[in-house]
Amino acid sequence: MNALVALLHFCEVHGPCVVYCTQTIHSNSPTLNENDLCSNDSNISTSPIPIQPSKYPAALQQASSMSTTYSSSSLRKNSVSSLNTTTTNLAAPSAMATTPTSIGTIGTAPSTTCAACTAQLPLINNGTSIIEAKRLVTTDDDDPTIQYIGTSKSPQQPHLYKAVRLACVRSLTAEFCQGRDGPVLFGDDENGHVMSYMFKLRDAQARGEARFYALMMLMTDRVYLVSCWPLLVSAFRSMALNLQERANIVFQREKDGMRQITHSSRRAPAMTSQDQFYRRRSNTALRSLVDLLGIKDIYAQIQAQFSYTLKLASRKRMEKLTLGRRESALYQKLAEYEAKKKSNNHSEPASQNTTATSSPSSNDR
Repeated sequence: MNALVALLHFCEVHGPCVVYCTQTIHSNSPTLNENDLCSNDSNISTSPIPIQPSKYPAALQQASSMSTTYSSSSLRKNSVSSLNTTTTNLAAPSAMATTPTSIGTIGTAPSTTCAACTAQLPLINNGTSIIEAKRLVTTDDDDPTIQYIGTSKSPQQPHLYKAVRLACVRSLTAEFCQGRDGPVLFGDDENGHVMSYMFKLRDAQARGEARFYALMMLMTDRVYLVSCWPLLVSAFRSMALNLQERANIVFQREKDGMRQITHSSRRAPAMTSQDQFYRRRSNTALRSLVDLLGIKDIYAQIQAQFSYTLKLASRKRMEKLTLGRRESALYQKLAEYEAKKKSNNHSEPASQNTTATSSPSSNDR
């Protein structure tokens, strides 16, 4: 199955952007280099975003074992801790170090990203300093040849970058169902077929106190994607509701704090127009999903859930060779009868020719 899952966000400054992306990589693929994978001795325990098991088919609720690790550039001793989830037994991310990159040495051009449209991966202690993980790697014990690689931003492959970028723009600007929140299916054979689920999170510091996100699966096979529609809608809806629930907790806490400050300060100006409601937070810095939910390892949980969704989708339809029905005794007798009938038909003209050639010789006598 050729597919990937991504988390999209409509940034107020930079527009539609890909925040996080997980794709399936086979171990024999040249894009995966073992020298680029390593781990640290420290363990981080997380709890993946729960999905209601009742919404999955019974055949797809079999427990599996996965381990999520953080990737870096030097090989270290692997360390894995357990992750508990309601649908499967996932192993937790083991810390993997990454080589720090100096952004200032890349160039002096202004940054095209911000905290709102960038994934903040968990921080790792590599022994000398605390740095951010480069990517997340999930391995499946049921099939060690498959790994699920999670990175921030779009894939680096040129053919995938174009397709993911186009799907991101269409998912957040043009393709959405009535009311905007919910699933939608679109795409073509050239750029792939997309199942997108848009939702919004409450943010007290955003314009309109709302931020729009989308969960997307990009696949090359349209028939396969349609067959996975119930599974994907159930998984994405459960993830969206869980994220909204966590965001609402932070939103209500911040709103209560604002009310207390407003009541205690008589000099606070009151909003007199709707325009002030939409623009009153425009001068503040945009917050990341980590700050919006108050969960530091949210992307480790998203990686575990994306990996499990890809695994379930790959098991939804499996191509296999099915042998035909065995021939019954009656069918074999019928075949033998037809064969004898054909052989008799071929032998009758030969006997007629023999009698025709022998009759003139008798008349001559």
